Amino acid sequence: MYMTALIELVSEKLSGMSGNPQEIWRHAVSIGSQELEKRITNQTSIESDNKLRTELIDFLLQLADSFGISVEKPEEYAGYDAQLHDLVRYAGKLRAKELADNIRDKHVRLLTDKGLSEEGRQNALALSAELRVEVGRLILPSRQKELLFRNLNEFDSLILNDSANLANILKTLTFIGAAIVGTTGVLAAAPEALNTVGKITALIGYESASEEQRKQLNVDKPVLRLPPPQISSAQ
Repeated sequence: MYMTALIELVSEKLSGMSGNPQEIWRHAVSIGSQELEKRITNQTSIESDNKLRTELIDFLLQLADSFGISVEKPEEYAGYDAQLHDLVRYAGKLRAKELADNIRDKHVRLLTDKGLSEEGRQNALALSAELRVEVGRLILPSRQKELLFRNLNEFDSLILNDSANLANILKTLTFIGAAIVGTTGVLAAAPEALNTVGKITALIGYESASEEQRKQLNVDKPVLRLPPPQISSAQ
């Protein structure tokens, strides 16, 4: 296909870019749309304008196909502006998904790379002590209650382990919360215990937040301290 000045310019600007195929394609859509707007004026004819639009649409679709990107192709019966709008909209959807994936991956890496601060450790132990008391009050068969206390022992051991990361601590806490709901059968049977599980979850979230995020939360101290618990297998 013969390349017009528009396609040549877009190709030239893309040639020096690095990144994943979706990112480069999004840039192609953005650059192409901007350059197209510069070339369509009151002095240009509708025929030449539509020719430019067609060439850009074909170029973007071919580029997506070469990159292996499954583009939601615009309806052929729609006008040229509508077809370009569809491509721009789809590029925006790709960007939103990419941003969400990056944020999620960053959060996962943060949880696996980061452990509790000393203050966070003391607060978590204090809340764990509260949770032990509340678990002890639950009306459960002794075997199920012993299992919960063993889970709490494991949780406290993780808190005290300097090499334990937030992801592992949160995973164990999630298991405890699920076990409480599973053994009591209904949420209303263990409101205090589940409320404390929620407090510890919030504490872990606070620990994983950056300093800037903490400032935005306007929170200085996540929880009040209580005396640290004694680790035992029974109340």
